[in-house]
Amino acid sequence: ERELDLSGVQVVRAAQIVVDACSQADPERAAAWLDLFLDAGVPVGGRPLHRAIDALVTKLQQQGRRRAEEVFAAMVKKGVEPDEQSFHSLFDRCVPVTSTCVEEWLTWMCSAEGRDAAPMFVGLIRSHLQTPSPCQAEDWVRYAMHAGVTNLAPIVNALLSTCVRSNDLLRAESWLKRMEDWAAGRAPTDGDEVPCAPDLHAYHLLMDAHAARKDDAAMERLFGQMRSGGALGEAACFSAVVMATCRHFEPSAAMKWLRVARETGAQLAMDAYAALIGAWAKSGMPKQTDALLSQALQQGLRPGANIFSAVMVACAKQERMDPHVPERLVQQMIDSDVEPTLTVLGAALQAYSRVGDDKRAQNLFERVMARGHVVPDAICFNGLIGACAKAGDVPAAERWLEAMFAAGVTPNVVTYTAMLHACARNGDIEAAERGFEMMRANHVAPNVVSYCALMQACVKSGDMDRAEKWFNEMRAQGVKPNAVSYSAVLDASAKAGDWRRAERWLAAMDEDGVPPTVVCFNNVINACSRGGQPARAEAWLRKVMREDQNPPLASIPAVRVPAGVVPTRPSFTAAAQAYSAHGSYADVERIFDDMRLLGMDLDEFCFTTLINSYTRARPRVCDRAIAALTEYVSKGHVLGSYPTHALRQCLGPPRLEAVFSQLGLPPAGATQVQAGGGAPWKLRQTAGAAMRHVREAAYQ
Repeated sequence: ERELDLSGVQVVRAAQIVVDACSQADPERAAAWLDLFLDAGVPVGGRPLHRAIDALVTKLQQQGRRRAEEVFAAMVKKGVEPDEQSFHSLFDRCVPVTSTCVEEWLTWMCSAEGRDAAPMFVGLIRSHLQTPSPCQAEDWVRYAMHAGVTNLAPIVNALLSTCVRSNDLLRAESWLKRMEDWAAGRAPTDGDEVPCAPDLHAYHLLMDAHAARKDDAAMERLFGQMRSGGALGEAACFSAVVMATCRHFEPSAAMKWLRVARETGAQLAMDAYAALIGAWAKSGMPKQTDALLSQALQQGLRPGANIFSAVMVACAKQERMDPHVPERLVQQMIDSDVEPTLTVLGAALQAYSRVGDDKRAQNLFERVMARGHVVPDAICFNGLIGACAKAGDVPAAERWLEAMFAAGVTPNVVTYTAMLHACARNGDIEAAERGFEMMRANHVAPNVVSYCALMQACVKSGDMDRAEKWFNEMRAQGVKPNAVSYSAVLDASAKAGDWRRAERWLAAMDEDGVPPTVVCFNNVINACSRGGQPARAEAWLRKVMREDQNPPLASIPAVRVPAGVVPTRPSFTAAAQAYSAHGSYADVERIFDDMRLLGMDLDEFCFTTLINSYTRARPRVCDRAIAALTEYVSKGHVLGSYPTHALRQCLGPPRLEAVFSQLGLPPAGATQVQAGGGAPWKLRQTAGAAMRHVREAAYQ
């Protein structure tokens, strides 16, 4: 107000600025200024005045509708000629339908040449949407038709919306039929009525209403009406019914319309494919989304980036994603002149991270970056680092972390935790602790997953004391341990055979209110087994089985077994190994008999444990070993390297060859693998690589 200069050449702009400024803080003051400008003859008409009116109306309606209407009417009486937007603002926000001057303003708008009054009628009809009143809405539609408003389609559509909201579908369908008859010339207009043809939005409103009521018959009838009209085209008709079906039915129901389109030779529009792809993606069915995208591309349609993103996100959620899908989707985007987006890249890298496919992750990232249209974010770098970490390639993970810093992207807790997992896989405690300290130095608070990764690095290297140190620090920092963190220290105790420490940690877990999992109990059983405590190992097994021990096999801590925790095959195997080490084959047989009663048969490790118990018995029990072998083979089990070696130790090579010959097995030398050496690991590595090649060939 102090800077206002009405003598300047920018007087109109100055007046607008003053009114706008006052409207934000004091609408009454703005109204007074505007009144002053009008009395002083300041030429404030046109756009500046219209913007000022809009601002005033918006603020004054907060004080009450009537005040906004009074100010607006006063300005009109002083000769101000509001534009369409000014009237629309007033009608949409302030004026009640019962206002006495509504009809006067509507008449003025309808009679003014070059003005579109349709939005005003739409605003009036929409005022009925909160308390639907189709009868009043119909009155406004008839008023507009008799007033000569030419753009009637949005007005009638507003009426249809009111009918749908009030569940009056008969009235809505009667208006739709009336418009169809006008369009086809089957019905004359009433006096000075202006006819109106139905547009696509009108059919969408009714189709969606029928779909929400699961009325298949009504949807098919409306679909037939759309096709018989012939004005909208086959693609638009199918799009309407497919999109409504996808919103309110299972995706499989919408596929029926896709089949109908194929049978009739009709081609779906891209919005129909988009609805189908979105519905299948939401249902977690990536194969269907991928197939639909391929069909759309084959028909020459041009999907948008959001469609490719939906397919990529759906495929990335698979546990075993086809590794070629991200590469193919990126190529399809490029072929369709659609630049790969950050969403597509991030989802693909996260999927590669989950399976540890670092090579494909890095190749895809570099390929997309080379196009220069995407700026990578933390999700992309986390996916890269996670893939390298899962593959155990710590140097590559560190390189990408440096690249992340160089790109100006701030690493988060997921980034550093992925680095810690990479170090944990290699058992590199020093590197893991360096990464952990770097995380804290950069003011990133570690979470329970970060501490678990650090403890797993300690477990991998066999440093139980350091694992406990980080566990205690985690609790001191206020990070609540979970089952995984307890499982890490229990696993370390089991590998060290420290059953006292394992039992102490399990009791602490129970006291902290963290429900132990079956893996935690298995770790304790394994710790007792390795510590030479077969009775304690079996006591823990019986506890998990919820069997009363009378008399108790051993005095163990009172730990609650959560509901749903049942013993697994490793539970029985760990308990049996304790007896097997002492040659107590009868106890081993007893434990495995109990396991069979629960519906679990012997696997390779159980059978090896059983044969070792016969070998360590004094004297050896070769006949029982041969009987066990005969039963094992008769059930279709395949002998691997470990049970073959155990049999050789028990029976001796000559007798083993004779038994193999009697059972029709290949010579034992064909499966011979030296125990205790590196051959078994190398064999598994080779088998794993072979299976990866088989899967890739199958995908191709």
